Amino acid sequence: MSPGATRTTGTTGTTATGWAADGVARRSALRGEVVRELARARTPVDRLRLGATAVAAAGLGAAVLAAASVVGLAAPVSEVVVDDAGTSYLVGSTGGSTGLSPFVDQPGLRQGVVLALALLGLPFVALALQALRTGSLDLDRRAALLVVAGAGPADLRRVAARRSATAFALGGLLAAPVHAVSWVLLSALQPPMERLLPVPQWWLVVVWLALVPALAGVGALLGRRGADVRPDPVGWSRAPARVPPRSLVAGAGAVAAAVTTGTLLWLAAGGGGGTGPDWAVSALLFVVLLALAVCVAGAVARRAARPAGERERARRGRRRPVRRVRGDAAVGLLAAAQRRGDPLAAGTVAGVLVVAGGAVGVAAALAASVLGQGAPYDAAFYVGGAALAARVALAGGLVALLALALSLTDHLLVARRAVAATAALGTEPRRLVAVQARALRATAVPSLALGALVGGLLLGAPLAAGPGQLGAVLVGVVLAAVLVALLAALVCRLLAAALSGRVRAASSLEHLRTP
Repeated sequence: MSPGATRTTGTTGTTATGWAADGVARRSALRGEVVRELARARTPVDRLRLGATAVAAAGLGAAVLAAASVVGLAAPVSEVVVDDAGTSYLVGSTGGSTGLSPFVDQPGLRQGVVLALALLGLPFVALALQALRTGSLDLDRRAALLVVAGAGPADLRRVAARRSATAFALGGLLAAPVHAVSWVLLSALQPPMERLLPVPQWWLVVVWLALVPALAGVGALLGRRGADVRPDPVGWSRAPARVPPRSLVAGAGAVAAAVTTGTLLWLAAGGGGGTGPDWAVSALLFVVLLALAVCVAGAVARRAARPAGERERARRGRRRPVRRVRGDAAVGLLAAAQRRGDPLAAGTVAGVLVVAGGAVGVAAALAASVLGQGAPYDAAFYVGGAALAARVALAGGLVALLALALSLTDHLLVARRAVAATAALGTEPRRLVAVQARALRATAVPSLALGALVGGLLLGAPLAAGPGQLGAVLVGVVLAAVLVALLAALVCRLLAAALSGRVRAASSLEHLRTP
């Protein structure tokens, strides 16, 4: 429905967009205790939404606490020592951080750790955004009933803000225990020189106490923004999914290309690698990956929102008839229709997976460039660091895939009548499960492979010093892209198998009577 259109709901005089008679905006009329009662988790879907959002917020908060603990490490204290022969030596002391991994202990390498923790927060953001939309059909119906009962837009925003702020605040409270468990697993149980997190300091409590209301405020803002999509009080029809504009996609792509070109020219002119600050390289790489993620997220969302028949006609030409699809082609058609139900989820997860793939590609380029030098004495140090960065990136990619699987779970609940009709026409349950796997693979595999190629070649080009090393970098990056694509396909298949119970429940013939 267009912004200027209105629809009357009978004798109430309420409109779907005007919300009040004579065009006067209705103020919030619900008291605080009523808003608190309406925002409570009552149903299993509500509890799933609350739990998933809290887990995502806890992961985001734990990443912030870990980054703060690394940033707050004491700077090394250096002193000059003169031996009996009169030779001066510069001796460094780490100021109490002995036992940490060199990637955390050395100030020149900490920027990479902080960058990795910042990128690790992105998958949890995607998971939180998707978790807030869990059970969207039920939320729309409740909002529609409130509209019929006389609630205004401010009331709906207050209820949605209270609901999401509560979940984010709960996640913020859980962030400290999650960080403590992470410290035990990654530091306390690890041998010296392999510990990744510093010992928690007293000032982290202050950061945690400030983080809880900050996360609650972010949740409230996200909830109010989500409440702007107003339901139809008559038919509970949902507004069409909004996709990013083409200008945003083109602008993000232009920024990524410009920063990439500038970074390569700067490195070729002698920047970085000892003459320039390491944090500048990390910051430029972060900007490139973030801009590329926005570009890919918008492009994937726009493509997923297009009807499958339109894509088929564009591929074959308008004059050629579209052939009937069978077998795996039918699975692809159903998967495309499922992705079209929530294109923003596919786009958001694709953007996060591009960043994860880019981190894997950068790690592969670094490891290949070191090994291409003929296995120097410090090869184990750099290759081990690259492997650690790749594992962190893959863990973030797994969180993003869980967010996409959560969106498929919600879609099976919303479209259970369509799923039941498809099953009634003779579609086997295993083929319906294959639809879920295809929908996951269509987003995960190309995003991870593209990110690995772009990230690896971006860093691989300036790292390669000679023809032999350049060949090693190219082989390493391509091999990493192939491996992450295969791993993504395997994980998608496992997630689809985990959704088989939901598929069987949604394909029950009793849902054919669902309005």
